[in-house]
Amino acid sequence: MPEIETAVKVFTSAVTHFAEESSPQATQDLALAICLINDLHSRSERAAVLRPYVALRAAMLESSGRVAALWGMYRETLTAPTVREVQRLNVRASDSLRSWRAPIDEYEEKLRRSISQSGEAGQTLIERTLGFLTDAHEGTLLDIASLGVERAERLTGRSVSPGAGTQFLVQSHVASVWLDNERFERTVVEASDFCRFADVDAVLRSDLPLLGLAASQRRLAEAVLGFEAILSVETDEETIFRRLLKYHAEVYEEVGGPIFAWYLLLSGAKTRPYEKLIEEGATALAKAVNAEKSLASWFQGNERLLRNAPSHVGGYWIEKDLVHVTLGSEKISQSIGWFVDRAYTFLESVMATSWALFNELERRDIDIPFSEADKAYLGLTSFAMADMFAKMSFGALECRDDDGDWHFALPSGEADAVAKAVALMTTNADVRSVTVSRAGAESTLRVSLTAWETYESAVIDASVEDIVVAGVEFRAACTLRGKSALSESDLRAAVGVFGSKLLAGDLTLVRQLRRLDRLAVSHSYAETHNRIVSALATLRADDQSERARLAADFRIWMQGDLSLPTADSAVVVRTA
Repeated sequence: MPEIETAVKVFTSAVTHFAEESSPQATQDLALAICLINDLHSRSERAAVLRPYVALRAAMLESSGRVAALWGMYRETLTAPTVREVQRLNVRASDSLRSWRAPIDEYEEKLRRSISQSGEAGQTLIERTLGFLTDAHEGTLLDIASLGVERAERLTGRSVSPGAGTQFLVQSHVASVWLDNERFERTVVEASDFCRFADVDAVLRSDLPLLGLAASQRRLAEAVLGFEAILSVETDEETIFRRLLKYHAEVYEEVGGPIFAWYLLLSGAKTRPYEKLIEEGATALAKAVNAEKSLASWFQGNERLLRNAPSHVGGYWIEKDLVHVTLGSEKISQSIGWFVDRAYTFLESVMATSWALFNELERRDIDIPFSEADKAYLGLTSFAMADMFAKMSFGALECRDDDGDWHFALPSGEADAVAKAVALMTTNADVRSVTVSRAGAESTLRVSLTAWETYESAVIDASVEDIVVAGVEFRAACTLRGKSALSESDLRAAVGVFGSKLLAGDLTLVRQLRRLDRLAVSHSYAETHNRIVSALATLRADDQSERARLAADFRIWMQGDLSLPTADSAVVVRTA
């Protein structure tokens, strides 16, 4: 970056000097500055595109292009015919000068928020990912999680499961920082199209294909974090190379092997049962993949020498910036950067192809036998997402799933258990109940999700009066210690407000008072019922003393609380 910073400083200084005095020296300085920025942009265009610097190179290219365009803008400013035109063009040039670094700034922000640098020790990949994305975007963790589904569906044109959406969110971020994101997305699209029409049943002759895929998915998630962590920790290119080579060999076997076998069977290139095919080993399967034209472009980075070099004594040695690999009669010499690029290319390949396969199986409702621990690690279940949401957004101390009944223990704090339980309930259409309880809570408010949804629908574009009545009806549907949460004083608060306005001549409130009267009757609040009946009766009889008596009662009643029920502990149930 220092080179481009220097070029901008030299250029702006030369332009300023030339504008002040068009001397031969100023002209020469400006010409040299223009040559400097044009040369910088040309070198950026010619630079090798090697992972993990593809995104950095793209940012540098765009920024250097903006710098190269500055001279054209300032030239127009220097030759403008009028003062007004000079001012207009100068504003445009100044804006461009201020924004030339934006692409680099955006890249550096992504780098700063890289997954391996986010979160705390012990957090899973998905926890780290959703954590830093929540910091970077507006909305809750659950809002951010839905981005994966939206982005993947927009890219592939296919329906995407929540689990696959979560995985896509993780992988696309990694690809946008360290890999060739264009190739990653292109491979996702092409492999998804391939899997859509593939004969999956032909592969599933036993449980082993799905078991192998399940194991590879966990290993891939660990690999994504590991590959990124190497770059986040190491700066020496040779050290990066040595660490990557060993890590690459593990991923090649444990992730590549099962994915190779699946795609060879789906393509029809191999017909042996999966359990027999996998015994051939990842190296042999990679060779078969490379021989299959329909698959080869999706699995770049699977060179045999790259995989086998670290497992052979003397298999490779480094001479300056070159790596020499010799395995038997095979030899290859390439730069360290080339080997690093190929290792990350392979990660890019297995990320894209495994995601496409995983999503297709999810689309077909084929259950991949993940362990509960792996589901949580990968963020593949709605409870896993809710667990992370509660811990990261609410500071939950304990989260538990009792076969569809979720429980979340929170530290002491605001009486907001209802809102939090409803938010968690919306993550899964099948969960029966969600309990949120703060430390020290003495009793639990029971809330019907149907009643909550009815209230939410009722208040859309409703009058203030109807919103108040809907809130009272919602409270009536809740229970506390086995009894309705609507006390007579709660009901009277609303009756007092509407009754006072009715007696003052607002006849539009008859409908709301009758809705409140139904609650008074159903809850056996006889005195409140009698007052409502009397107030409505005054519309037909001009009894001033009765109206005065009722008005006095209503003024006292209306001092009550009209807010929605709150609680330190609440359980939201799907059925009433």
